[in-house]
Amino acid sequence: MQKKLVLVLLIAALLTSNALFAAGAKETAKPSGELRLVLLVKSLGNGFFEAVADGGKEAAKELGNVVSIYQGPSASTAEGQIEIIESLIAQRVDGIAISANDRDALIPVTKKAMNAGIKVISFDSGISVGGRIVDLAPSDEELIGRQQVKLIAELTGYKGKIGIVSATSQATN
Repeated sequence: MQKKLVLVLLIAALLTSNALFAAGAKETAKPSGELRLVLLVKSLGNGFFEAVADGGKEAAKELGNVVSIYQGPSASTAEGQIEIIESLIAQRVDGIAISANDRDALIPVTKKAMNAGIKVISFDSGISVGGRIVDLAPSDEELIGRQQVKLIAELTGYKGKIGIVSATSQATN
């Protein structure tokens, strides 16, 4: 359900664009009304993001006038995402939903995208205010962290050392 929510929020942002952006922003919807929406993830090959991509395709099929495009860099870097966003601006896609590798580094390029009429939201790992229309945070990081530590402690019998692996140190989650 959460994977569909990302696409639904992006579509809602597109449909309310007159209220969200100043007059003069170019509309990029195709004459046929088809919307090209990009799910830009931290990196390719991650099971969570594969599920998001599947949900995006499913929601696009249900809506009928939406093409869901799944993209991400090969490594979890802001630079990789910036390069992709620059390409998406040139392609004049209609909207981008991003799970950010760096909440602040993406702001200049996402502002550029929004100035070009592309609607930008963040999900999972947010972009700071000013670099997106809205951020969808489907979970509470503190609660997840507490539950993970509790579970690993129980599984190890409260003994031993544990390691924590994360995508990037700049990601909000």
